[in-house]
Amino acid sequence: MPLALPRPAAGRARRRAARRSTARRATARRATVRLLAPAAVAAAVVPLLGAADPGDRAAATLPVPHCVKALRTGDENVGYGQVVPEWLTIRQDPTPESEELGRLPRCSTVALRYRLAGGSVHGNRTWYRLSDRPGWVSGAYVRIQRPVPTA
Repeated sequence: MPLALPRPAAGRARRRAARRSTARRATARRATVRLLAPAAVAAAVVPLLGAADPGDRAAATLPVPHCVKALRTGDENVGYGQVVPEWLTIRQDPTPESEELGRLPRCSTVALRYRLAGGSVHGNRTWYRLSDRPGWVSGAYVRIQRPVPTA
């Protein structure tokens, strides 16, 4: 009959293996954070470099998914922008409390006559006067494609 030996070594081996497994998971988490951090920084910085001017940087950080950039020609005194959110409200005056005149769908390219400072929308005070119809749109929701003159 075989002699039964005590098994404290097996218990220690299990504890050691558990510690190694926990250490591997922690190392994997740190590596993931290191890999994601530069990508997050690049995603925030690259759109800023393409901004038309410092006043348009807030809008430049918003992505416009699945939109085709429409090239516009014509009047050199008119700028162009593309609608970022699902719907953009056209206002009577350059304030968020102003009367609503209509809405523009995402990816619409809009002609913008000029810009000026108005009521703040998410910290962005830039408002654009529409060129082809009456009304104003907030700079917080428009990605500029061609620079807009200042009023």
